[in-house]
Amino acid sequence: MNQSASEAHARSVEQQLLEQIKRFFKLFGLVTGVWLIGYLGFSVTWLVVAVLAYIITSYIKEQRKVRTKAFQALARDERQFLANVENLPSWVFFPDVERAEWLNSIIKQAWPFVKDYAVSIIEKQIMPGVRDNLPGVIQDLRFSRLDLGDIAPRFGGVKVYTGDNTRRSEIVMDMDLIYYGDAKIEMKTKGIKAGIKSIELRGILRVVISPLIPRIPIAACVTVTFLSVPYLNFDLTDLGNILDLPGLRQMLVKVVSDQISAQLVVPNRLLVPLAGDVDLTAMKWILPQGVLRFKVVEARDLKRSDVGLIRSGKSDPYAIVTVGSQKYTTKAIANSLNPVWNAAFEAAVDVRQGQLLDIELFDEDAGSKDDELGSAKVDLGSVAREGVLDTWLKLDDVDTGSVRLRMSWANLMDTALFQAPSTRGSGGGEFSRAFLYVGVDCCRSLPTVKCGQEPSALVEISVTGGGGGSGSSSTDAQRTATFEDSPNPIFEAPFHFFVSEPSIASVQLTVLHRGRRRLGQVQIPLRFLLQEANMQLHRAWDLNTDSGTQSQIVLFLALRAIVEGQYEAPAEIPVKTIPAAEAAEPAQAEAQDEPEAANTISTNSDSDGVRQRKNAPAAAPAAAPAAATAAAPSQQGRVQLTIRYSQPRQCLVVVCHQADLPIATVATDDSSLDPYAKLYIKSDSRGAVSSKKQKTKTMKATRNPVYDESFEFSLPESDLSSSSLCVALMKQCGKLIGGKNHQIGLASIALADLEQNAATEQQEQQRQQSDPSYAERLGRIELTLRYSPARQSLVLACHRVQLLPQPAGPTVDANLCNPYVKFSIETAASSAYANQQSKKQSKRTGTARSTLTPVFDESFDFQVNEIELSYRYLRVRVLHRKPKSKSILPGPAARLSRGVLLGSARISLADFEHNSTAWYELG
Repeated sequence: MNQSASEAHARSVEQQLLEQIKRFFKLFGLVTGVWLIGYLGFSVTWLVVAVLAYIITSYIKEQRKVRTKAFQALARDERQFLANVENLPSWVFFPDVERAEWLNSIIKQAWPFVKDYAVSIIEKQIMPGVRDNLPGVIQDLRFSRLDLGDIAPRFGGVKVYTGDNTRRSEIVMDMDLIYYGDAKIEMKTKGIKAGIKSIELRGILRVVISPLIPRIPIAACVTVTFLSVPYLNFDLTDLGNILDLPGLRQMLVKVVSDQISAQLVVPNRLLVPLAGDVDLTAMKWILPQGVLRFKVVEARDLKRSDVGLIRSGKSDPYAIVTVGSQKYTTKAIANSLNPVWNAAFEAAVDVRQGQLLDIELFDEDAGSKDDELGSAKVDLGSVAREGVLDTWLKLDDVDTGSVRLRMSWANLMDTALFQAPSTRGSGGGEFSRAFLYVGVDCCRSLPTVKCGQEPSALVEISVTGGGGGSGSSSTDAQRTATFEDSPNPIFEAPFHFFVSEPSIASVQLTVLHRGRRRLGQVQIPLRFLLQEANMQLHRAWDLNTDSGTQSQIVLFLALRAIVEGQYEAPAEIPVKTIPAAEAAEPAQAEAQDEPEAANTISTNSDSDGVRQRKNAPAAAPAAAPAAATAAAPSQQGRVQLTIRYSQPRQCLVVVCHQADLPIATVATDDSSLDPYAKLYIKSDSRGAVSSKKQKTKTMKATRNPVYDESFEFSLPESDLSSSSLCVALMKQCGKLIGGKNHQIGLASIALADLEQNAATEQQEQQRQQSDPSYAERLGRIELTLRYSPARQSLVLACHRVQLLPQPAGPTVDANLCNPYVKFSIETAASSAYANQQSKKQSKRTGTARSTLTPVFDESFDFQVNEIELSYRYLRVRVLHRKPKSKSILPGPAARLSRGVLLGSARISLADFEHNSTAWYELG
């Protein structure tokens, strides 16, 4: 007891001595300053200014202390604090916001444990970003003490959303967070100690409990986020208290506030999983509920802020609009109280219900702090309900002034409606047509730096080639936080971009060590997303690294069309349970869950199927090219074909692209699967095979073989109505094991529709030839284009050419034309890769003799990787072959004999319709 009392007395004496030392230095500094003013001959005005600055600074500090003590007293005991406040107004009580003292009591009891978790978040997530944004001199800032104190945060009110505002499988709450704590934080840099105390934090916290599951713990996870940037303030201690300059403290507050925004303000969320057997991918990457298109039109009767010599002057107003963590700034209008901006912007709205648009007006002052001219708020829920809103808002905190906003709501659709030509919104201004969501999940196997040191990586994301609209502010490069000292950093950070031309745009990701040294890079054209069913993709991409390390980055990419209209309620988030045995034996688990498959092949599924000519009414939808990683097999198996009948040659042309084997077959080991396809024509009337059987090459050890081979079957047009194309998937067995090739699945396709299509096309050709503009046309060419990711090649099929111009002159025979087609892959001159040396690829068809409507039906392969497609194009030229005879033909035939160009076309490989047959006009 005596020992503890003596220790307390020693600490008290030490504290009093420290206070006296501080007082001595303050008085010494004051006297020294007065002496220097007299010694150096300065005017007494400097002394008056110094005294006024000291008085004002002391007053501000005293007011801050009083306010902090009041709020801390409120946090300790709200009932006792309110007992001293008389005549509380009736508007304090809100019908939809409830007090939750029981919750505050729980938090107060659990605060010692909660603050330990908060400390780990500050040290691991917020502090690295703070150091990266500080000046280079003090970037080695470290915590020497981090204590969040004994005063727990409070919730002033809780609002729970129900009914149409939420999904059935979630609970949504808005909580008014108030924290005026007695935290004590000390930091050191360059041997200098500084500290922070009296932290103030206020904001609306959105808590979502979702998805709900029918077992304990009832909910799969809890997500926490701030709806807007919270208010933050704090005092400095030690050396920071001595150097408590307004610029230094404001810089520190802004840096810390920006890091909180990057971690906990929408679209950023803190995810806390509760159930370990539920797939939370859908909760991790939550797309915005819509897009707000708004226009800051004008303001009127603003406050006079600038002071003139004779009377009050005008202002130089500008506006700052905040939506969540997104900020938009208009330009300043000089000397105006009724400025007109007409500035259009667009912002992604993650949470429409409860989120606000905050607009603040300032007077721009060079060399000093900008004066406030008032602020206003708009509930985004009302804009979503109305669809379009044009309103004047009265400015708060000022006696005069109002601002006009024109707003419209747009939904995000997973269909390619952005291909429509219109880009002007009802709110005015040019806007983007598509929204891109980029979720940076993690990186794998990043290269080391400086003698084997592990990298401290961040990812820089930018969109190139497609640009946002004039109202977009999200086209600039954005960065993740830095993940310290790890070759496998986990970011889980979402980013938003607006895109005007998604067919030509690309997203570029660069992995940097501490924001400077490049570790790897990848560029992904957005047309990959256009090929997906719901225009989203979650996969790993290989990074291009200088060290040759096989590094990867895992991304979640989603592309959505922006379509104006009223808010549409979101669909329910599916709950996917992860089986315990899935990680160990996925193939066996899949085989046990699915019933035994029939020995048939599906050819008319929603994603893959029979493909005929473009004008064929019975053609199935075009299938997207196979991804680098094979998709899950179907129940009955699938085969992808292109079928076309050549009327002049009286033959059936079939291209076998790829196949998915039935589940019952692929449940076995891939190494035992060597599939090939066998094709033949069968007569339906006789039930007999009427053609020679043809087969593809055998693909080794795969369940998703890619063939891309073409076949021809001689078949009179009169037999189409009574014939079928049969495709059998076969499994090859080696002779050494005594096996026999056996059939995996069989598909039969009736060819009756091809006869109708041929007649329809012949009528269309006759109609076009009777068109008065026919003589002015240079013809057209029918091509099938398909990209094969497995073979890294562009597969091209040249079918025929029509409507070639006839040579003029009464004595010239049209049959003198001997056309052929030449193809080449070239680089766009406007591309950044135009100067790169690449191998020239050129192919040509055979020559058709004496005709203006040649039929070729020849296929070619061009080696082009996926990245090259974004800046390459296909050049098509229809030429006349020079006759071997050296005789000179008269008139127009003489020009043809020199091998002139009959027509050409240029097809961009960045936006061609994948796996489709189409006509291309020759120019």
